[in-house]
Amino acid sequence: MTKQLNKISYSFEMYFDDNSENKLKNMFQDLASLGAFPAVQKENRRYHITLAIYDSIDFEKSKKVLEKFCMNHNQFKLNLDFIGLFTGKENVIFASPIITYDLIKIHKAFHNEFSWLKESCWEHYIPESWQPHCSLTVTTQDAQFSEVLQIIRNKFRPVEIKTKSIGFSINGDKIIFDLKE
Repeated sequence: MTKQLNKISYSFEMYFDDNSENKLKNMFQDLASLGAFPAVQKENRRYHITLAIYDSIDFEKSKKVLEKFCMNHNQFKLNLDFIGLFTGKENVIFASPIITYDLIKIHKAFHNEFSWLKESCWEHYIPESWQPHCSLTVTTQDAQFSEVLQIIRNKFRPVEIKTKSIGFSINGDKIIFDLKE
């Protein structure tokens, strides 16, 4: 399924522990002064790796399935090792993790568990098409893009992060469950 603009969608995101979040915030805190808002400032978001985006979900069923899923999957460490970018209507600069067994395993398990939503899943998030990433800036103006990219290039250092939880939001309410420690 292709991305549909101006339509409500439901993003299932894997969040990091507080220490990992702080490492990323400290690295990129001054980007807002350039008008390049860090991804976490957009809609008061947290740094994360998106596992899937769906055009429609059954809220109660999704909540129950996600809670059970998180109880059966462990937290794990990742290394955000390089930066990349997606260009288009929204320019996104991101940090990407080294692909590990744990990362692929949780992504595939997630999609197996939520297979009943397969037809509603955005194609860029299905297994074998997924580029795991942690957005650093979103909607950077073209005029500032080169400058922002240069700052990120200079500030970015590979960083070890630890996953903590998976969640989604609906009508402004965030539903988040911790992974097993």
